[in-house]
Amino acid sequence: MKKLFFIPVLFIICSCSSELLIKDTYHARGIDFNRVQNSNIAIYGVNSITLSEFMKTFRDEYSDTTRLNDKILSEFSKEFKMLIPSVSLVEKNAKVPLILTGEFSFKEDNSKEVSEFFNGLGTDYLIFINNISVGNSLVYSTYFVTSGQGIMNGGTTEQCVVNMEVELWDVHQQKRLMNFWAGGERSVVLFSFLTALNGAIDNSVETAVKYLKNDGNVN
Repeated sequence: MKKLFFIPVLFIICSCSSELLIKDTYHARGIDFNRVQNSNIAIYGVNSITLSEFMKTFRDEYSDTTRLNDKILSEFSKEFKMLIPSVSLVEKNAKVPLILTGEFSFKEDNSKEVSEFFNGLGTDYLIFINNISVGNSLVYSTYFVTSGQGIMNGGTTEQCVVNMEVELWDVHQQKRLMNFWAGGERSVVLFSFLTALNGAIDNSVETAVKYLKNDGNVN
């Protein structure tokens, strides 16, 4: 009598999307993206950080925000060289003046300080990271195993989610052009929380640069 052997086959049901994780909160009309993509851009580091998850991992790795700024500036340089090599990026290990941040930006009584800041940049555009938000999400996956009879099963995976608030300014006009949130995610594998955090930061930077490369379009 012949023995029958059943080889388990795994089918994973998932959904994928090529759409960038972008939330656009301000987008000026008539932005010349071709000019932006062929210009000199000064990039500044993080103004503020909001942590709702991965707090211990974040503080252990980035207790000194200088290290976080160094990583972000390094990632932006890498992504620009890869995706928009025509951009000349000038890294600034500092924060922009607080009067440039916020919903209404600077007021008239601060115009002297603002003008001095912009006049000292020596570039065409300015990018800075106004805020970084670190959280998490749970991803539910379903898979189907065949081994004589079908068995439906599933599981949960934790993801680190980083959202980065990015601002783009025209230096010569001293005008804000864009304010948007760029999202990045990375799954936690075998309790590798730091790897997930750093991966989500990298993906968030990649999303921001792709958004600029795509002329402010998410697809």
